[in-house]
This record gives sequence, structure tokens and C-alpha cells, in this order.
Amino acid sequence: MIKQNPDCLPQVPRAHFPTPSPATTYLPTLPPSLFPCQNLEHLNLSQNLLTSVLPATLPNLKYLDLTENNFSGPIPNSFSRLQKLKVLSLVYILIKSTIPQFLDNISTLKMLNLSYNPFHPGRIPAELGNLTNLEVIWLTDEIPDSFGRLQKLEVLSLVYNLIKSTIPQFLDNISTLKMLNLSYNPFHPGRIPAELGNLTNLQVLWLTE
Repeated sequence: MIKQNPDCLPQVPRAHFPTPSPATTYLPTLPPSLFPCQNLEHLNLSQNLLTSVLPATLPNLKYLDLTENNFSGPIPNSFSRLQKLKVLSLVYILIKSTIPQFLDNISTLKMLNLSYNPFHPGRIPAELGNLTNLEVIWLTDEIPDSFGRLQKLEVLSLVYNLIKSTIPQFLDNISTLKMLNLSYNPFHPGRIPAELGNLTNLQVLWLTE
């Protein structure tokens, strides 16, 4: 198994380091053999104990999952070199800093998950509205109106966003939206925002309390 002997990683387009079973161990550091894999397109490092961030030396990477790690510092802006990246998951990686600035420069992104991180300050930068190819996004922070420019967005999760009465105004401009999750927001008792009626293409709606 790669998990048991990561230094034997071959030159393949996919590498998966999944949640460890009792017979395996977590990855505290990245295997050195990973970095020369210039053809790597799909990399899953979720649910390990990584404290150091992946170097941005994989130019063909299209899928990167770093969910549930324990990085000690910010994600470096050198990640902006990943110009083919389409899917990025940074869920619960415990980075106590600002939203990574490099995201503004990766125009190829179609799916982005930044949920459950103690980012400071707790507001999504308006520049993320420039990622006009985004189709799926998960966020748990205050959303800027610039997201109205995301005209390809089909799936949006705003769980735990402290929305009390009205939904964000930018949603009125996104006619492509098909799936919306507004669960665990403190809506006024018994009141569903009337603005949801404007989302005429919506197919799936979550309002779990």
C-alpha cells in the first residue's frame, strides 16, 4: 500500500492517502517522493495530521483535498502556480489566518470548500467574486455581494452563516443556482426568507435548524 510505504509512490496521475485504518498510520509529513510527480492530477491528503503545507510544485494538479489537517501556518501564495486546479477542499484545516490570497488568481476553480475554519477576519474577501468559473462553493463566513458575479454557480452551501432574516442580495443575480443549503442559520422563528421565491431554477433546498 502507498499508505504503508509512501516513498514507493510511482509516477501516476492519482495519489490517495485516505483516512487511516487501524493497520496504518497517519501521515505527519509529506513523502518526499511526491514532489517530483509532475504528472499528478488528483491528490487526496484528507484526514491526516499534516502540519506542513504541500509545496506548490505539482503544475498539473486538478484536484486537491487537504480536509481535516492541522497546518501550523498559512497556505503560501505560491499555490497560485496551480493554474490547472479545478477542485480544492480546505475544510477544517485549522488555519487561523486570512482567506488564502492565492485563490484570487486560480481562474480554473470550479469547486471550492472553505468550511469550518477560524479565518480572521471572518469575512470572505470580495476578490473571490472574480472566480467566475465556480460552480460549487461551501462557506461558513460572511459573503460579499461580489459573489453575484458567479454566473455559473449551481451549488452553494452557507451553513452556519448567521443569516437571520433575508438571504444575501447577490443570490438574486445567480439564475443558475440549483442547490442551496441554508441550514443552521438563526432565521426568525417560523419565517423562511421570501426572496427564495426568486430562485426559479432551484431544485434542492436545505433549511435544517
